[in-house]
Amino acid sequence: MALDPSGEGSQPPDGPPWPGAVSPEGRWGTPPTTETPRRRIVGCLLILALVVVVAVAALAILAPGPFGRLFDAIRPGTTPVTELAEGQCFDGLGDVTEDGFVIAVKVVDCAAPHEAELYATFTHPDAATYPGEEAVTSMADQGCVDRFDSFAGISYARSTLEATYLFPTAVSWREGDRVIQCVLHSGDGQPLTESMRGRGE
Repeated sequence: MALDPSGEGSQPPDGPPWPGAVSPEGRWGTPPTTETPRRRIVGCLLILALVVVVAVAALAILAPGPFGRLFDAIRPGTTPVTELAEGQCFDGLGDVTEDGFVIAVKVVDCAAPHEAELYATFTHPDAATYPGEEAVTSMADQGCVDRFDSFAGISYARSTLEATYLFPTAVSWREGDRVIQCVLHSGDGQPLTESMRGRGE
């Protein structure tokens, strides 16, 4: 799956799926003027966004070749992006490989300074073939905006926070990935120091 880009996300090379990639457009975005997702939350969750391409963690760890080697490089104390759970706060979305892939992040206590918080997850309807990045990100854009209010206690359009998301790519789709993960972070680039659940900011 991939973390939404505000433009075209980096795609993994041919071969086994790669765990995560960052959009060449940038890491964080600015709030949209309408209540639509920002991303690539493009026109939606983020105008400039992160895109993280991820595969099924278990398959990734067992896979031979370069995919397996990426997971060999996961530092102790970090968590594969595929294993993040709702309500977890974390650092490390900016830690990318030379190819622009995000493999893992560091989960931290939400009371400690942190970059981001996973605020919602939902599943894209299953289909035999990948529906295309535009269709998947369109659903992710709207789905993450729709779920923002119930978590943060304020509409996305009025919030000072920014958001992006992780979404399935063609590669991870073939491995059964259908999950979209919605992520929020501060709008000014400063660390968050508590959970944003119900804060109304």
